[in-house]
Amino acid sequence: MMKNLPKYLSLFIFVSFIFAISSKQVFAATLYLSPASGSFSSNFDVTVSVDPQGSSVAGVDAIIKYDPEKIEAQLIQNGAFEQYLSKEINKTTGTISIRAYNTTTLVSSVASVGKITFKPLVSGSTVSLTFLYTPTAQGAQPAGDDSNIASGGKDVLTGVTGATYTLSGTATANPTPPNQPAPNTGVGATSPAPTPTPKTGALENTLIVLSLSLSLLGVGRILSKNE
Repeated sequence: MMKNLPKYLSLFIFVSFIFAISSKQVFAATLYLSPASGSFSSNFDVTVSVDPQGSSVAGVDAIIKYDPEKIEAQLIQNGAFEQYLSKEINKTTGTISIRAYNTTTLVSSVASVGKITFKPLVSGSTVSLTFLYTPTAQGAQPAGDDSNIASGGKDVLTGVTGATYTLSGTATANPTPPNQPAPNTGVGATSPAPTPTPKTGALENTLIVLSLSLSLLGVGRILSKNE
């Protein structure tokens, strides 16, 4: 027994070490936006992605804030998840909400949560997109009022990365089509002369008089023959 003690002791230490690692294993997952920066003068797309970082993700709540006076969120397209509980845009508060989950296969690698289309409203300014996220204790129950990543019924979101963009221009109004100038309605403007309408009254009167004359002439000839 004493002879095998070093062997048993080594095995005990190894098993204890493995158990300690397993019990302290911390899963972490993050949310980020791409591109993280850029300059845009017209509509542009921003992808919301999840990086499980070793977790098996069942669902994501991505809540994003933006300045509605500088950009306008117009459209949310589905990402790689199977089901979408909601895809909402509040243009008054500048809040975007995407809630997605999988029912058959858990997400274990980087995946798109959704794609958002934005329209610049103010030229020569910058705008930031940020996740509404409050760090919570590791493994806490997912909350419903901020961003979360659900894995095994627990929230494993440990970090978020937003984005900042430069707005270099805005859409311009459609110009007046060429060769079609706007009408002049100012002082001194003249209206085009109306196209004269041919007068047909005189011709009609002439035909009527001629017809009566021929009729009278024919009557006169008949009377002269009878005499």
